Amino acid sequence: MLISNPVSTLNWDQDCAEEAFQVLWAAKTFHEDKFQDIDLISETQQFYKKYYSYVLSAEKTNLIFAGNPLSYLHRQ
Repeated sequence: MLISNPVSTLNWDQDCAEEAFQVLWAAKTFHEDKFQDIDLISETQQFYKKYYSYVLSAEKTNLIFAGNPLSYLHRQ
């Protein structure tokens, strides 16, 4: 099974503001039964709203978790 790393402004495993979410994402991905109480979609959306003053849609949040950089959405 191939698993894509989340990507927003950068890959979450690089030096970026979302890097802290890498640990939560990995925990939830590899041990979902132990981290059922973590809602990564909601946590990510709250983070973007609080620190970037940006309302992250469900579509864009799902693209992040699919490993698609948000810059793809801005191409014409």
